[in-house]
Amino acid sequence: MTVIVGFVGPNGAVMCSDSQGTEGGDDTRHEAEKIWEAGGLLFGYSGYGAVKEPLMVTISSALSSIGRQPTRWEARDLLAKANQPVLRNAYENFVPARAGEDARMMAGHLLVIGHDDSGYWLLELDGNNIATFYTDRGFHTVGSGSVAAQVARGLLAHYEPAGRNVAHLKLLAYRTVETCIDVLGGRWGIGGRPLMWYSEAGDPFTEASDGELAATQNAVGGWTLIERESLDKAFPDSPGGGNEETLEGDLPAPRE
Repeated sequence: MTVIVGFVGPNGAVMCSDSQGTEGGDDTRHEAEKIWEAGGLLFGYSGYGAVKEPLMVTISSALSSIGRQPTRWEARDLLAKANQPVLRNAYENFVPARAGEDARMMAGHLLVIGHDDSGYWLLELDGNNIATFYTDRGFHTVGSGSVAAQVARGLLAHYEPAGRNVAHLKLLAYRTVETCIDVLGGRWGIGGRPLMWYSEAGDPFTEASDGELAATQNAVGGWTLIERESLDKAFPDSPGGGNEETLEGDLPAPRE
């Protein structure tokens, strides 16, 4: 199982994933790289290695053929064209290992982030090779753990990514994936540690170092501590609450 999230803002972009891979036959677990860079674009793939490996080669070749970083529209068309024969070959040659399996189980999802003259963009190509942009909302997720990531993101919806700098996007992405690992670890197969890539101000995409990941994890810990303390301020007279002044003046009006 996999979870990959992408966040884009006005001046930066971040992609983050869990790092646990499994072998289909016996569910042996190992560390897996699920994000990579090619031709100035950032890719995250959720699906079978039988599709991912040839897809990486085909994408790299297609991007090299144009000799420059494509616009979002060029990338959409080029990637869909490169993706189609890889999917067709994988599905046509699928041999089930277990009773009841069919080629649909191989359907993977490709998450792509790029940058052009209009800024950062976020794109998904699904198992049917249908391309959809998610740039306007600034967030998208793929993988078997994507539902959990959507819920985690929903709980953080008030931290709108569209207006955030890359430092904030790192915190949002890391916290979302870390939550999925905590909730879906064990038998659900989302595991390992969060891995992250990012770009700022149109610079090339860079993989976060171990030191950067540790610093991000510490910052997320401080962020969640502040949120826990804010409950006392919002409801100071509730059981377990503190004596701080209420924040009623800052709270949104109740929904009708």
